[in-house]
Amino acid sequence: MKKLFFISVLCLFGFYATSQVKLLDLSVIPVNEPSSDSITVLVQFKARNISDIQNIQLIFETQNGMADVLQKTAIITQQANTYYTVFENHSIPIENYNISLYCKMSNEQFALYSIARVVVQYNDNSSAFLVLNND
Repeated sequence: MKKLFFISVLCLFGFYATSQVKLLDLSVIPVNEPSSDSITVLVQFKARNISDIQNIQLIFETQNGMADVLQKTAIITQQANTYYTVFENHSIPIENYNISLYCKMSNEQFALYSIARVVVQYNDNSSAFLVLNND
């Protein structure tokens, strides 16, 4: 009986914990060969509750919490039943919860950053974030 109760509690805790996850799977991938002075990287992640997102902060840092390499903002727009990220004058549709941002940075900025951070601000003023170490 104790085992059954323990398993039930674990299952309930598992459902509670998974309901709190709003962001997943952050990746930063160079998508072109560096030119003489810049490189474009694709920043991708998955987000739930797309309709509740107010903006997205993309932050590249040398150390956790520094925001000292590059910081940019994207917004979410809706046209008909499709949501888009608007970032650096480009609109990219959000499909299957996947958000993609093409970010141009200098070669020096690309070489300097150790941490990529995505902070999502929601309409209710709550936020969620993902961190990726560039090691």
